Formats: sequence, C-alpha cells, structure tokens
Amino acid sequence: MSEDMLVYPTEKVVGVLDDHGAVDELRSALAEAGASEVEVLSGDSGEEQLDPKGDDHGPLAKAMRTVQKALGDEAERLENLNDELERGNLVVQAGLSAGDDDAREQEKRRIGKVMRQHGVRSIAFYGKNQIEELTLDA
Repeated sequence: MSEDMLVYPTEKVVGVLDDHGAVDELRSALAEAGASEVEVLSGDSGEEQLDPKGDDHGPLAKAMRTVQKALGDEAERLENLNDELERGNLVVQAGLSAGDDDAREQEKRRIGKVMRQHGVRSIAFYGKNQIEELTLDA
C-alpha cells in the first residue's frame, strides 16, 4: 500500500471548499485558531490520495477500503469527498493540537467555525472511532 493514500484523517476537521482563492486566508485563519497540519487536497493528486476504492494503491488498500465500507460510513464519505475533487472543489483538513477532551471539543468547534466563516461546507470531525458532523451555531 502506498504511503500517500489517505487512510483515515484521525483527529481532524475536514470540509469542502469551492473557492480556490480563499485558501491562503483560510490557512492563516486556521493557524490563528490553533489548527495543526492544515492540508488542502485538490485535483488528480487529491483524488489519488483519497482513492476511495483502493484501486490505485494495490490489493491491501483495496481490502482495507472493502472493510471500511462494510463497517461504517467512512468509505461513503471518502467517495463523496472524491466526487467534490472531481468537480474541481478542494478538500481541507485541519488537525487538532489539544490533548484533553474538553480542550479538543472546544478546538474542533473553533476550527469548524473558522472553516465555515471562510466558505467551507460539509464540515465533519474525524475522531479515532467516530465521524461527527459539525453543526455550528452562527
């Protein structure tokens, strides 16, 4: 399995950005909000990294994606993100730096709000064993 395949964005807030021109300002705002490891996936390289079926990364990756599909909605979410990349949109991921649960909860909400303020949509938190849609108050 290739190292560049996105296995699972653990402890990250992930969303879709339509406006390519907003990336620099979004990165700065996320850094100010305390996000770590901000990554923006785009185009063919982003699609290759997501590889929702595992086709581009060998039999082990394909088997892993099959298991993910059987056990939860992660595979479907990766398919949806891949579809967004195919439409020319960007997938933004921002890691959390906080350690304890209360701080993590505050940080993921803060990062989600910053993303929303900069036009990111379909925002979700990918935890160790969960995916949580972030419904953020205005």
